Amino acid sequence: VIKSNPWGTGIHSPYVYHLVAKVIFGKKSAFREDFSCCRQTGFGVAERIGWLFSLIDDFQPDTLILAGEENRFDPSRCDLLNRFRFRQIYSDQLNWLGNEKEFVIFDGLNCTLFDIPGYAVPAIWVLWDLHELEQSLLFTKLRNSQKVSLTIEVNRMGIVIFNRNFRKQDYQVRRWFLF
Repeated sequence: VIKSNPWGTGIHSPYVYHLVAKVIFGKKSAFREDFSCCRQTGFGVAERIGWLFSLIDDFQPDTLILAGEENRFDPSRCDLLNRFRFRQIYSDQLNWLGNEKEFVIFDGLNCTLFDIPGYAVPAIWVLWDLHELEQSLLFTKLRNSQKVSLTIEVNRMGIVIFNRNFRKQDYQVRRWFLF
């Protein structure tokens, strides 16, 4: 695991450097401050929602998928989320993943670990809260999978990128220079 920080120190991939330094911590998306679609607030939630919206805005997926029983988002109340084809899936529908340029948000998904799909096109998965045991176990499985190109752990959130053009790399981004 390569440890880094918001300024990109320790990142040797131009794509990951852009994603961390410019999109997550730097880019100010027009939707970054729109929390009207969030059903939950609390410590660090607003910051992670801003990062999430910046990622969605930068990636421009064909489909936005909310996976899980505990959904913190109401896409009908958010302009950014309404720009994309949207669907919600539950633990028994995970085999539907892997068919298109997807942005999948895993939130409160209570299921056993499943087979990881192989994507022919780029896709991003975001595991919302790595302090939850199920999401932490899934993130570890994804980090160890050869089907996953990049994993980035930042502030309790796991970002998983499927892209055949990248070689396997795993990053852990800390907010400050405390490694």
